Amino acid sequence: MSNGFVSARPVRRENVTGRLYPGVGHDSAPGILVLHGSGGAGGYERAYAEHLAEHGYTTLCVEYFGAPGVSDALSEIPLEHFAAAAEWLLERPDVVGGQVGVVGFSRGGEAALLAGSHFSRIGAVAAYVPSCYVFPAPTWMDGVDEECAAWTLDGDPVPYLPVEKHVDNPQDGADDALGDDAPDASTRAIRRASDEELDRATIEVENVDGPILLISGGSDRVWSSTFLSDRIIERLDDHDYPWEAEHLAYPDAGHAIRVPYRFDGEDSPTGEHRFGGTNAANARASADAWFHVLKHFQNARWLTDPSPSIRGFRTRSREPPTAQTHCDSEERAYSRTAAESDTSRSAAGRNASIADPLSAPPPTPDMDGTLDGDVVRVGGDARQRFYDSRGYGRPADGNRIELAPVEAAHLLARGDLDAVDGMGFREFLTRTGAVMEFVVYKDLRDRGFYLSPAREDWAGAAADHAGAGVDFVVYPRGKGPWDDDVEYRVRIAGERESIAAAELGDGVVLAVVDEDGELTYFETDRPEIEGGTVEGTSAGHRMQSGDDEYEPPSGLESDLLSDRVLLWESPDEMYERGFYGQRLHGRNADSGPLQLSLVEGAYLSERGYIDADHEAVVEVAREVEGDRFDRRLQAYAALRDAGAVPKSGFKFGADFRVYTDFSTVSDLSHSADLVRVVSPDHTFLPRDLSLDVRLAGGVRKRMVFALTDAKRGIDWLSVARLTP
Repeated sequence: MSNGFVSARPVRRENVTGRLYPGVGHDSAPGILVLHGSGGAGGYERAYAEHLAEHGYTTLCVEYFGAPGVSDALSEIPLEHFAAAAEWLLERPDVVGGQVGVVGFSRGGEAALLAGSHFSRIGAVAAYVPSCYVFPAPTWMDGVDEECAAWTLDGDPVPYLPVEKHVDNPQDGADDALGDDAPDASTRAIRRASDEELDRATIEVENVDGPILLISGGSDRVWSSTFLSDRIIERLDDHDYPWEAEHLAYPDAGHAIRVPYRFDGEDSPTGEHRFGGTNAANARASADAWFHVLKHFQNARWLTDPSPSIRGFRTRSREPPTAQTHCDSEERAYSRTAAESDTSRSAAGRNASIADPLSAPPPTPDMDGTLDGDVVRVGGDARQRFYDSRGYGRPADGNRIELAPVEAAHLLARGDLDAVDGMGFREFLTRTGAVMEFVVYKDLRDRGFYLSPAREDWAGAAADHAGAGVDFVVYPRGKGPWDDDVEYRVRIAGERESIAAAELGDGVVLAVVDEDGELTYFETDRPEIEGGTVEGTSAGHRMQSGDDEYEPPSGLESDLLSDRVLLWESPDEMYERGFYGQRLHGRNADSGPLQLSLVEGAYLSERGYIDADHEAVVEVAREVEGDRFDRRLQAYAALRDAGAVPKSGFKFGADFRVYTDFSTVSDLSHSADLVRVVSPDHTFLPRDLSLDVRLAGGVRKRMVFALTDAKRGIDWLSVARLTP
């Protein structure tokens, strides 16, 4: 029997990776697989699995990408992984039945339907905001450079709907886990695809050997999950599907219908969620859908004797139950769900007024803390409960631990800590004022990471990184403060806070909390220029010249104008192989005069390639740009000398766009970087930084800042969006 906690342990087997949550209350229990979405492993799906375990189901969260030992991206994932997970679960002595159920979210819902349609050991399916079509690997993910299959079967790509063929910029698709506000690329591709393309990409859901429950949001901004779920019901009806199938459509909810009894990282119940719907509508839909998922799996006949149930097809537009069923009001829903557990001690048994087939876990002993300066001291068996098992705080004498205020706030919010000096979560958080820290801490915990405050008086890696402009030290998934490994060093900033460029780089992750309480992460690094190569210390980015480097002839005749330099009789190779200037008669001209920018003119005149007086060019340029020209010239020269080709970045709002793999203009590929030149003492406003990085990411480039002092050289700073 359970002691009140749902236990969990990592699973690392051949073709099976994930976390196992044994069912509470019985020696043996039915098995269910839980499949995460495109956000990767280690997020909300773990909290969902714990809810299922508390209701008696032995649950395996399958980590099929975004975790150690598996793919980094949702690209060419073998569907056989899910079959292997089902077989492994059924072989356990504590799992009963001849099939497992499966729950999937978003792309995980797509995977659940695919797996159910191909493997007989997978029976009942519950798919949250799924698709009836197979979509490609998301090209916004690191490691997915071009459109390809998301899934494979027997080593062959599973046919998918070719989004890039039908959408001008697939990066605009709201399939982006970062929550882009652009139009839904998936829906546009569906509307433009041929019947043959749609047929090839359609999931053969009629082959699923068990009942199907579909859950969708009518205000979904990621893809049109209600439309896609309706198509599934229609296909099942057309094929005389022998099992029951039901579609629950929530008109006011969006894509984030997930874990019941909590909000999805938002702090306003009436606010809009970035994936569609209001936060309150998503929370109500999550609670109501949970009730129907339990009913869906509650009859274990499909596990022990998988014979068809009474056939039926239903699509229902759901208005979630009123106050007395799940939440008294939006505010009550918020105050309750924000404070309750989403991991080790689930709120399902305490707050759901639905029929629970198993008894609720017994209450745990009271656990109180005492605030002493900037630490919270907790006694009893706190070390075993909090530090040894879940990485909170630092050990003190005996079984006591000391917590940072943000750690204590998180335990208060979860209900694992009852009070600190008599204060509950609300009073304690208000007193300490650590709201932004709490938002970041909770988000990273929800993503499956252990983390510690970066403090000199803390132990291990947390102390090693103290005083370096870092607020948290985040450990790799599966590790904690007792290990030396560090995954991220996190600096927290508010939306309106100025951030010194000198404090970024070297792998520091900037976590920006905006005025709505939403989080955006930026990874920052310090590339170095060495000879013909620019290497990013973490990204491994390289700028390399071609095998046959071009050098212009000397003393070319030129005319200095007020804003540019003209070369009247330059060799064709000056443009074609050196990529200096632009053709005066247009880029399609095969020959003729070249117009050079002032920075190109200054660079070439200083090296004697053109006959213009270098000082005269610089003087004219300073009249146009001021002293900033000297910094731009230094950055331009450093890039050219490294073998890269910088050109005007005006159309991207930057100083330069940079080509790092260049041979000739005729074979010109896309530029790799956008470079903005700033002073070494430059400070960023997060809003401006976000605009630069967002633009660079939208055109598939890296954003690089050249921290340039005309006398002291250049420090390079790269910044990119990050999904931890």
